Amino acid sequence: MLTKGFVIVCLACFFSYSFGQDASIVSVSCNLGTGRGCVVEKVLQPDGSYLGKVLTAAHVVEPMQVIYNGKTAFVVPEFTIKFSNGKTSKALSVVELRKAGEGDTALIACVVPADIDAVEYGDITEGETVVWHLQGGNVEAPIRVVEGKSLYCDLLLQPGDSGGPVSKDGKVVGVVSGGWFWIKGSKSSTWPAKAGLAK
Repeated sequence: MLTKGFVIVCLACFFSYSFGQDASIVSVSCNLGTGRGCVVEKVLQPDGSYLGKVLTAAHVVEPMQVIYNGKTAFVVPEFTIKFSNGKTSKALSVVELRKAGEGDTALIACVVPADIDAVEYGDITEGETVVWHLQGGNVEAPIRVVEGKSLYCDLLLQPGDSGGPVSKDGKVVGVVSGGWFWIKGSKSSTWPAKAGLAK
């Protein structure tokens, strides 16, 4: 129900849920903003370091189009990945980018700390309950619709939740993408919340 520009949403139950290892959840930041992600690959290198991949939302890492003096230009941000143990890593490259119509997901290559594990990919179907790993805590919600490369649930999102993992049985099934926005003060809420399918 839309009232005076605001939306009233039936919220899912908030609770703590184990996502494989919550330690795999990261913050992805650049000069254009901050999002979230999770480590989905980690490979030991001959020098003893680990190279891996972070799954996030494409709109968190794609170049931003700007107009300057009447001309179009693209700003390519430099990304920093902050892990749950406090360590940081610069993104080496964006190795895969699926824009909004293709699921809004991206994979970022980076060095991964030895004590951070990767999570596995999982599968879902409509009606199943998934866990959205948001900045304010984990939210469980049933999947309303799976359409194309996206899934939808009824819950609130906030700026900075983008790229956060959506999981089922401890495996990543999607990444937070967004939804329809209404502004209320400094916060925005979405309904339905949208996530790009992880695979």
